[in-house]
Amino acid sequence: MKEAVGHDCAVVTRISVEGMGPSGIHVDEALQFVRMADDLVDLWDVNIGSIALWSHDSGTSRYFEEGYQLEWTGRIREATAKPIVGVGRLTSPDLMAKIVRSGVWDLIGSARPSIADPFLPQKIAEGRIDEIRECTGSNMCIMKVDGFGHLGCIQNATAGEEHRRGWHPERFDRAGNADKPALVVGAGPAGMECAITLGKRGFETVHLVESEPQIGGKLRWIRRLPTLGDWGAWWTGAPSSSTGSRTST
Repeated sequence: MKEAVGHDCAVVTRISVEGMGPSGIHVDEALQFVRMADDLVDLWDVNIGSIALWSHDSGTSRYFEEGYQLEWTGRIREATAKPIVGVGRLTSPDLMAKIVRSGVWDLIGSARPSIADPFLPQKIAEGRIDEIRECTGSNMCIMKVDGFGHLGCIQNATAGEEHRRGWHPERFDRAGNADKPALVVGAGPAGMECAITLGKRGFETVHLVESEPQIGGKLRWIRRLPTLGDWGAWWTGAPSSSTGSRTST
């Protein structure tokens, strides 16, 4: 391939650095391969897992901490000075920056976080950290694709609907009846998302009502269950005055 493209096209190779199971290419083997092929590769894309252990590559937050692959993939720097991109459910801009500054990786791969928020890099660059819809690692996107053939996301209601329905995660048209008040009954995640969207569509007054003493619905307690703490990242999407509407609870 390198002979065919020369320097007109970058040659990128993904290699699995398996350190969590009996199959796959283990770290020492991977380092040997990288040293052998380094002069032919322009960028190394590293992950862990294999066909038999695919769940290790895209592990859910229930069982894998953010950046869990770094323990093994970070070692590739021992064998190459070429650019490296790594993955591992990285959702914190601070952790992303820390990894890049450390030199073990040069690029952050963020597939699932980009489903939750397609404008993740732009928001980081512009310092709009509090506007990021952070991936919870629930793997709802994977479940929907595998089970129903349709991408979805519990953080981004527009995911998979952009083309079919013309939805856009950051663009909202003013509603034709925006001068009238709106009432949303139930302040769970869906109700709060609805209230935010109504505010962004220009409704002057949005009433969000909830019979419970706290908003949040069932996720208020689900995120307190063992191994489900990262699901609390959805809370960053709670209604605020930034919608430009008056919201009463």
